[in-house]
Amino acid sequence: MSINNTVIQEVQVYRRGAEITRKGTISLEEGRNRVRIAGLSENSDANSLKLFFPESVTGNNIHTINPAMDLQDEEKESDEITQKIEFLTKEIEILNEQQQLWKTNGNFQKLNSVDMKDMESYIEKLPDRVMEIFHKIAELGKEKEQLEKKLNKVLEQERKPIIEADFYAEKAGTYPFRLQYHDYAARWNPVYEVHTEGKGEDLEFRLRANITQTTNEDWKDVQISLFTGNPSISNDLPILNPLYLNIRQEVQNTFMGAGKGMARAPMMMASSMAMADSAPIFEEDMEETANFKRIETPQAEVNDNDTMTEYALSAKQDILSNNEGTIVDLHTFSIPADYKLIAVPKMDNHAYLCAEIKTEDLPVMIRGTASVYLNNAYAGNIQISPNMTQETFRISLGKDEKIQIQRKEIMKKNASALIRNQKTREQEYEILLSNKKQEEVTIHVSDQVPVSQDKTITVDTLKTDQGKVDELTGKITWEITLQPNTSKSVHLAYRTAWPKDKDLQESRTASLSRQFCPVCSSRVYGRFCPECGADVNAMR
Repeated sequence: MSINNTVIQEVQVYRRGAEITRKGTISLEEGRNRVRIAGLSENSDANSLKLFFPESVTGNNIHTINPAMDLQDEEKESDEITQKIEFLTKEIEILNEQQQLWKTNGNFQKLNSVDMKDMESYIEKLPDRVMEIFHKIAELGKEKEQLEKKLNKVLEQERKPIIEADFYAEKAGTYPFRLQYHDYAARWNPVYEVHTEGKGEDLEFRLRANITQTTNEDWKDVQISLFTGNPSISNDLPILNPLYLNIRQEVQNTFMGAGKGMARAPMMMASSMAMADSAPIFEEDMEETANFKRIETPQAEVNDNDTMTEYALSAKQDILSNNEGTIVDLHTFSIPADYKLIAVPKMDNHAYLCAEIKTEDLPVMIRGTASVYLNNAYAGNIQISPNMTQETFRISLGKDEKIQIQRKEIMKKNASALIRNQKTREQEYEILLSNKKQEEVTIHVSDQVPVSQDKTITVDTLKTDQGKVDELTGKITWEITLQPNTSKSVHLAYRTAWPKDKDLQESRTASLSRQFCPVCSSRVYGRFCPECGADVNAMR
């Protein structure tokens, strides 16, 4: 029974998986026809396959078979190729033996008597004959290598599932048909570019896509559509379970030992993420590009469906299997931005230029890696993963090398108070900022004082030089304006006191046992609960 082949016509690629549409033609006799159709891949979902025929053709008994098992008794193309390879291998072996015989027979030293004319004739023919055999072996070797490659492709095809079905035609003829199925061996990932010239300009976002597939079949000249989501794999809907109320237990029961409050706290914790700064801007002069224009693929047609967004590519694509992927341009949009210089000298002695945008202006689905270009110069890569519950989102544009920052400890004094049985430590830091630009700049500088999580530890802020202090987090911020080629310094000083028989321990993670208020269970960063005002330390 012959197999009817198909070619890919259209592919709808989801973030994971693809809906593939293939086309083909088939010759049918009048009445019942048992046919086989190829085109499914090893990763295709057999339950998703659909066949489309003209109305004059009906089908029945549609199922998939494994050709490697089902075609054992039939002549397969792989068997024919394997036989040819075996013949070529044997022919090459014979030629190698002939070549060796010609070389061996050219050794006349073992012969008792040799006719000089015969020896001269043999020696004269030997190089040409050996070279002739060599070239023939090389030709057969290339032919064998090509057959082996073809065999691998044929074996791949023979391992793929085949559709077998009964079709009924009203009259004999050649009919077009379509095959559609879902394949899990394809995907696309968003690739972003952020372009800006700074100084009040909008941020330009360029959304691109990297399309990859490992179906072991190259998609040639195919119409592609990309979807921002995935097909639904479950009918499960969210269920609202009952909400029960009970009388709150006494505070001491919540805190003592392994009480219920302590067991509940880890479940209520929210994770936090830190954004990494972009890579440094390269300072090499860029090549003059005034006479050049960047080549971009045509923008996709954007269609907002009920559950996801579709990007329909205007030009047909070649998506090769098992390679690094194909990059296409999808959509370009602009967002107003506020540009700021920020610095955290305690962590890094550099000022960073960043663009602050409103989170509500970003597409909800925006996630992934973005390449940042400042004045058409590559500044580095950042991760775009905004918290949509926050009002703003910052995008780092790289270090500003013309802003110099130095943070140094200018005083550290330890003392003991015998009456109070305490140790004290006073620390003071100076932050020096220098503007090497020919223009005025404003820098947003952040530092901190430690936050006590124990009632026996006290932290008193002594000097901030008009910096704004956040009592909950200990964060101190300054907004410092510098004229061209000028410098300015700010000071930060604080005193820490703790029991003299104890040692201090610093940690970037809040203690679990003191992270939630024992009265209202709200998150507490300092001594007092921001919701109910309870003194958390006093309740321990």
